Amino acid sequence: MATSAACTTSSWIKPQVGELGSCTNLSFGQSHSTPRTHSRKTDVRCSLQTPTLHFPKQSPPTTYQTPSPTVRKGDASSPSKPKWNMIQKAAAMALDAVENVLTDHELRHPLPKTADPEVQIAGNFSPVPEQPVRHRLPVVGKIPECIQGVYVRNGANPLFEPQAGHHFFDGDGMIHAVKFENGSASYACRFTETQRLVQERALGRPIFPKAIGELHGHSGIARLLLFYARGLFNLVDHGQGTGVANAGLVYFNNRLLAMSEDDLPYHVRVTPNGDLKTVERYNFNGQLNSTMIAHPKVDPVSGELFALSYDVIRKPYLKYFRFSRNGEKSVDVEIPVSEPTMMHDFAITEKFVIVPDQQVVFRMSEMIRGVLRWSTKRIRYQDSVY
Repeated sequence: MATSAACTTSSWIKPQVGELGSCTNLSFGQSHSTPRTHSRKTDVRCSLQTPTLHFPKQSPPTTYQTPSPTVRKGDASSPSKPKWNMIQKAAAMALDAVENVLTDHELRHPLPKTADPEVQIAGNFSPVPEQPVRHRLPVVGKIPECIQGVYVRNGANPLFEPQAGHHFFDGDGMIHAVKFENGSASYACRFTETQRLVQERALGRPIFPKAIGELHGHSGIARLLLFYARGLFNLVDHGQGTGVANAGLVYFNNRLLAMSEDDLPYHVRVTPNGDLKTVERYNFNGQLNSTMIAHPKVDPVSGELFALSYDVIRKPYLKYFRFSRNGEKSVDVEIPVSEPTMMHDFAITEKFVIVPDQQVVFRMSEMIRGVLRWSTKRIRYQDSVY
C-alpha cells in the first residue's frame, strides 16, 4: 500500500464479539501475537498499487497531481462553489492579488528546508489519493483468525499543492484503515472532512494559513491579516475551527477521534464495510469550548480520558481536564506556567499526571522576527489536588 509515511499515529481497534465492524461497539484492544503454530510471516498487500504522487522538483515544474477526495453519492460534504455577491467578489480579487504579491516576494529567496515543499513532501512523504474500500486483498501466508478488528493510522497528506512554505505537519489529515475479518483484509484511506478541508475544496485551492510552513516573520503576520480579512467579507469561515486533524487518534466512549492540537477533535466512523466517514467536529456534547492536544490518554483501568489544552495568546496558557468513561467533562484546572509552550504530549501513571514544560515556547515579539526560544524547565502536576 502506498501511503505517506512519517510522523503518524496508529491504533488497533478490536470489535466486541458479535459486533464486528460496528463503530458504536468498538473498544481498544491489543493486537494478538501470532500463535507459535504459525511460523509463516503474515504479509498483507494491496492489489490496487495506489500511485504515490510525486512533488515536482524540476524546472519548469510538471503538473502537481492533486489527491482529490472521492465524492460519495449523497455526501453532504461534496464540494460546491460558494455564491458571493459583487462586494465579496471584488474583495476576493483584491485579497488574492495581495496574496500573489506576498507569495512572489517570499519565493524570491530559497525556502528553508523546514518549509520547502520539495523537501517536506517529496519521495516517500509525497501525498497520496483517497482509496475507497477494497475487500479481500491478496494475502501472502495466512492471517490468524484471532486477529479481528480494524487497524487505523493518521497522518498529514495535503489536498492541494502548496503555494509557498509548507511543513509536513501542515498537511490535511488522512486516516488509513485495514480491517481484519475472518482471515481476510480490506483497506481504505480517506481525508478527515475538517471545516478547513471542506472550505478549501469548495474554493479549489489552499486558503487557510499554514501554522508551521507560513506563519513566521513579517510575512506570517501578513498572511494572518489576509486570512482574517477574508473572514470579515465572509469569504471563509474561521469560526468553526482551522485545524487539520492529522496528528492523533484515540478511541473513547464508542467514538474514534482524529485530532490536531489547534482544534477540537473530529469524530470519524468506521463503517460496517470498513470504509471511513467523518461524522462531525466533536465538542463532547457542548462541554469542550477550547482546543485539545492531539495525544490525550485513556486510563486502561478506569476508562477515563485525560487531556490538556494550551493557549499561545492569553492566560491560562495551560489547562488540564478529564472525561469520565461516559464522556462527562471535569472542570478545567490551570497548570501555572510562566509563558505559553507547545505542550505536544504528556503522560499518566496510576496516581499522577506528568506534564513536561516543553522546550519550544511562544513569544509573539520574537516569532515576528522568526526567532525560536528554548527552555529547559520541567514540572510535575499531581492529580490529587483536583
